[in-house]
Amino acid sequence: MNKLSLVALSVLVLGSCNLRKSAKTTGETPLSTDLVTLEKQITDNAFSFEYLSFKGAGRFDGMGIQQNLTLHFKMKRSEIVWISAQAMLNIEVARLLVTKDSAYIIQNFPEPAYREFSLDSLSLLLGVPLSVTQLQDLFLGNPLLPYDPAQIGMRGDSIMVEKRVSAFLLHEFFVPQRPKIARNFLQSLEEEGSADVHYLDFQTVNNKQMPVKVNIFVRRPDLTAKLDLHYTNISLDSIAQFPFRKPTK
Repeated sequence: MNKLSLVALSVLVLGSCNLRKSAKTTGETPLSTDLVTLEKQITDNAFSFEYLSFKGAGRFDGMGIQQNLTLHFKMKRSEIVWISAQAMLNIEVARLLVTKDSAYIIQNFPEPAYREFSLDSLSLLLGVPLSVTQLQDLFLGNPLLPYDPAQIGMRGDSIMVEKRVSAFLLHEFFVPQRPKIARNFLQSLEEEGSADVHYLDFQTVNNKQMPVKVNIFVRRPDLTAKLDLHYTNISLDSIAQFPFRKPTK
C-alpha cells in the first residue's frame, strides 16, 4: 500500500450542549489576502473545546462497498479521539482509539482483527506529520498545518493557501466572507492521487463555527472512495469514559 492510500485510509477511518444556529456569511469581516492577517483570522476562529462528542451519520461508497454508516465521536482536546463505526441494526463494525502517541483499531467485520500503531511510525510511513490534534482538526475544519511557510492567492472566487509538507501539497480554500476552511485538498507530488475534504453547513456551537456536513473524497488510479457525514447530537459536556478493551490473545 503506497503513502497516499495510507493517508486516504487515515482520512476515511480516522468525520447539544448549546443552542445551534446556522452561521451566516454576510455581515462578517472579509478575510485578508495578507498571509499573516489571514492566519490570525483563521486561528482566532478555530473551533475550540475541551471535550466534544457528536454523531456522524453518513454513507461510504468505494472499493466495491456501498454502506450506510453511523460514526460516534468522542474527543478530549489534543489527547484522545474515540470513534465507534456502526452499520445497519446498530452493529459495530469497528472501534478506533487514538491517543497522544498511539492508534488502536478493533475490527469486527468482515473478519475480526486488531491493530495498533505508534503515531511516530505512522508519521514516518506516511511522510507527513500526524498527531491526535490534527485528526481532531481534520473532522472539524481547523488548520492542519502552520502558515509558515505558505503561499496565498486567489483561485476563482476563493482565497487559496498552499502549504507543502514532505512529498505532499496541501491547498486550503476559503470563502472570502467566512474565517473557516471550506475545503482541504491534499495532493501527492510523487504519485497520482488526491484526498479532498469539503466542509459545509456551518453552525454556531458555543460561539464558534463548526461544520456539520463533511464530505471526503479519495481518488487514485486504483481507488475511488467517498464518505459523506452529517453531524448531529453535538455536545461539549465532560466525557468520563472512552471505552476500549484490547482483545485477549
